[in-house]
Amino acid sequence: LGRGDVSRLFYPYFVSTPLRLSDNDGFMHVNNAVYYSCFDTASVLFMERECPGEFGVHAALKPFIAASSCEFLRPMVVPQILSVDTGVSIIKLGRSSCTYKFGLFPPRSDVATAVGTFVHVWTDASGRSTEIPAPVRAAYERIFKADAGEVVEEPELCVVHAIRRFGDVTVSWL
Repeated sequence: LGRGDVSRLFYPYFVSTPLRLSDNDGFMHVNNAVYYSCFDTASVLFMERECPGEFGVHAALKPFIAASSCEFLRPMVVPQILSVDTGVSIIKLGRSSCTYKFGLFPPRSDVATAVGTFVHVWTDASGRSTEIPAPVRAAYERIFKADAGEVVEEPELCVVHAIRRFGDVTVSWL
């Protein structure tokens, strides 16, 4: 494929997730939603392990997924694949947000079956963007891929609006 993000070497951090037969869909391959679940699990476990006390239900500041994407490169099928390794890196790092890059790898495979992204915007209790907490920024910097992204300047204020009835998310920069 000629892309660095499909190689296991691109990712400095990994989380292994078991797959279940029920993860297959009607076409007998792993359902697309499971890919996103692996991304979410990897980002949460990264935060819990690398930033203890800075993340969770009782934390004053929380990351909000403002955008996500997934490129499905090859199907995964349970039971041929019983677990997946989710590679994690940060490819953009701003004042109040970061972009995660994920790669899903079957065990013993160096080529991703899918790659995706999450944009996390850090918010306070009112839903307004806020600066990434220093311990979290330090953890992000440890897995930041300098050749894949850049530290970016952001507008001073971001208000995150979640429209639950349609499942849409809108981010407004003020």
